[in-house]
Amino acid sequence: MKKISIIIIILLSLFSFKRVIYKRHKTYIYDAFYIKANGDTLTKEIIILKPKGRPWLFQFSQTAYKINYFPQTDSLFDWINPMNKLQEFREKFKLKKEKKGEIWNDLWSKKNSSGAVENENEVWSHPFRSNQYNITEIAPFPEIYKDKLHQDSTWESSLTLGWDNWKGTINYKYTTLGRKDYIYKAVNLDSCWEINASGKHSNPNLGTNWNRYLYHPEFGFVLLNYTFYNGVKIVFKLKEVIDRRNKI
Repeated sequence: MKKISIIIIILLSLFSFKRVIYKRHKTYIYDAFYIKANGDTLTKEIIILKPKGRPWLFQFSQTAYKINYFPQTDSLFDWINPMNKLQEFREKFKLKKEKKGEIWNDLWSKKNSSGAVENENEVWSHPFRSNQYNITEIAPFPEIYKDKLHQDSTWESSLTLGWDNWKGTINYKYTTLGRKDYIYKAVNLDSCWEINASGKHSNPNLGTNWNRYLYHPEFGFVLLNYTFYNGVKIVFKLKEVIDRRNKI
């Protein structure tokens, strides 16, 4: 019983901060664009993020949220997954279906859960990383430190991955560029903070990857603009926020 009480106290202390962005009554709707190295848009999809208002089961210090993906399966039919093991799995599954004379519609995640940090000092989130977006794992994660929200401030961090051909250590460098307004469809926000971040992978084949994003103190990371070592670009644009009490 004593151990259970300690765990409850720890959880309560972690969630005593009054969250503004990741509140369970909010729903964030994004347009997502995957742009190939030749400049052609492979997919334009919708992603929906819904905070759960409780700790994430995989990391209690983070607040959980649910993500719904709406993949364009036809456009992605011949897409090659940059994670070797996932691509091998797709090919084996396709072959198995073909041998049975069945139609192969591919396997795409429609939903998953993830976590974010929001407290008095920082805001940090896992990226959207299912399906064709798994390459965001090797780019800088979206984050801000509130004491760094002023012109030309910088900070650094690192992350070690142990997954397939993403394996290695990534060294991140972040720079606050200043204020910038954000206008896209139903969302009109003044004075967001613009951050430019680079992530240099220890595997030279994965090079340096970039994430230039906008942060708003009430709605979080409203624009994520990625550029990757292989020329691919991925952009996530917040287009609507649904609040059970009001809308923006």
